[in-house]
Parts: sequence; C-alpha cells; structure tokens
Amino acid sequence: MLSAVAVSVALAYVLQKWGADRDHYFNVFWGGELLLDLQLFLLMITLTPRALEGNPLRSTVVRMMGVIVLVVLLVPFVAFESRVFTTKWNDSTSQLLNFGAAVMNLAR
Repeated sequence: MLSAVAVSVALAYVLQKWGADRDHYFNVFWGGELLLDLQLFLLMITLTPRALEGNPLRSTVVRMMGVIVLVVLLVPFVAFESRVFTTKWNDSTSQLLNFGAAVMNLAR
C-alpha cells in the first residue's frame, strides 16, 4: 500500500529531524497507524458487497456492516475512558478498527 510507504517515510523524516521523544513523532506514528487501520476497515466495507454479488444474504450482510461501521466509528469517542488522541485512546481505537475489519471479513 502506498499509504504504508508514505507513513514509513514520514516517520523516518520525523525521527531524523526531531527524534523519537518529540510530539511530532507521536502524532505521525498514531496518525499513520489510525490512517492505515481505517483504510483496511474501509477496504473491507467496499469489497464485501462486491464479493457477495448474487448472494441472497447480501442485503443482510450489508445492513450488518452498516451497524458495525456506526459502532466502530462512534465507540472510540463514547466508550473509551481515556482522553481523546492519547496513547491509550489511539491504541484502543486501532484495535477496534482491526476487530471491526476482522468481523466483516468473517461475515463474507
């Protein structure tokens, strides 16, 4: 994925320019992680209906995916007790996006 390469290049640049103990590295690392996880999640959303073309369960799966999308995108802001965009929040959100993509993969 081109995004993964871009995130890696950005991390290398930030690490070389400011070092790992700066806020810049934190923002690029977690921003890149959440961007890549969100892309995986959105990829599952777009590919699943295509994989189910002609299947009678397609409409049910698409509705279930809609519910999963809403839950996964709202839960980080509602359920996680840590402050938004801290390490704990970012880690929990990343895990939730990966879990949501895995559940959608099982639904296929």
